[in-house]
Amino acid sequence: MQPEYLNNIQITNLAAQPNNSCILFVYDVDKDGRINNSGNNEPFAYRLNTSDNQGVIEKRIGGDFTDCSTGSWVAISNPKVVDITQLQFVLDDMKTTNNHGGCTHHYKVTTTIAGRLVHNNSITKTIAKTISVRNLQMSSLACGT
Repeated sequence: MQPEYLNNIQITNLAAQPNNSCILFVYDVDKDGRINNSGNNEPFAYRLNTSDNQGVIEKRIGGDFTDCSTGSWVAISNPKVVDITQLQFVLDDMKTTNNHGGCTHHYKVTTTIAGRLVHNNSITKTIAKTISVRNLQMSSLACGT
């Protein structure tokens, strides 16, 4: 039986951070047909961290799928140049269909990023993008809707 987290993209937040500012998901990096929850970097996550009064987008390396605080985090935005004022993830909808013995899950995730230049706060930019995510889960279990 495959873990339930294969069906989900988790959207949450780090403690004391804005709601919906962390996204967790898994990817079968080694293509062995299994998702390993920890130990081989198959859980992924991105989050907003404003703990130093400067917003930065961070990417997780390792850690648990269900938690935005575990693992090692590295900055992927430069807080000396841009102060990230918003990072928000919204799971717009999910559709599940049967697909030749497995389930195909289609998600739409809208990501909004806003920031301002550190040396000139009057220069701001907000970007919002919606992406489609397809997750093919091969399983003998019935597809849930």
